[in-house]
Parts: sequence; structure tokens; C-alpha cells
Amino acid sequence: MTRFDGEPGNRRLLLACGVMALLAGVSACVPPAAPQARRGLTSSIETVERAETAAGFIVRFAPAHALGRAHALQGAGRHSDASTLVRTTLLSDTALHGFCFDRFTLGGAEIVLNICAPSAADQTAPAQRVWLERLTNMRGVAYAELNLVAHGASAVAAEA
Repeated sequence: MTRFDGEPGNRRLLLACGVMALLAGVSACVPPAAPQARRGLTSSIETVERAETAAGFIVRFAPAHALGRAHALQGAGRHSDASTLVRTTLLSDTALHGFCFDRFTLGGAEIVLNICAPSAADQTAPAQRVWLERLTNMRGVAYAELNLVAHGASAVAAEA
């Protein structure tokens, strides 16, 4: 058996072997990142694809409207109560049937609503016009506009 004490060259060799063994052990314990990265990329792509096909609207309701109260709850940091109020109002108010709750904008200033029933790609723009008109003429709506961020080129085409 060889002893590694005494000569400087032997100490360096021992140190190098120890570092390599340590690195090999650490790398064996670290799971490969590629599948996780691929899963994240796939879910991001799927999210973008779903967002591009959904017909969505940004809506601000008057304070007296039930969904106007949801704006106030969200602004006060009561997200769960605000979301529950939006969902129950969408179910109970017949004027809002056909809309699904997506999210609040920053600070609860607006509510993003989507059309629940998806339409064919060539029917998206006409459906958006009909639903936007329905929203803007609805009692208690301060303003409504297309959610242009979620629709990309199809929403821009709808306005042209």
C-alpha cells in the first residue's frame, strides 16, 4: 500500500482524487433537470395556446353592482372572498350567463372574464364583437374591452 504523506506531489494527487470523488458523488445525487425544464416549457406553451384561443374581456363594474363589490374586496386584499363573489354572481345573474371568471387585474381594478363556450377559430372575432356589445350594454358595467394581451393577433384583427 502506498503512503501519500511526505511528498508534495503525492498530496496533490490525493487532493485531486478526493475532489473528483466528491464531485462524482454530488453529481450522482443531483437529478437531471432536463425533464423538469421540458415540463415547464410544455405547460408554458399550452398556457399560451389556451390564452390565444380564449375570448376574454377586461371589465370594470360600477360600485353598486355585485361585481363592483368584488373589485373592492380584491383591492382590500380579500382575494378568496372576491373570487367567490364573482363566481356566485356569474352563476346567479342571468345577464352574465356564458361568462367564466379568469382573474382580477392588478389591484382588483378590473375583472377578466372569458366566454365559457369556445368558438371555432374563424368565429372568434364575430363572437367577441357580440359578447363585447352584450357587456357594454349591460346594466352596472362601467366599461368593457377585449383582453388584447390574451388574444394576440386575433384580437387585433377583431378590431380592424
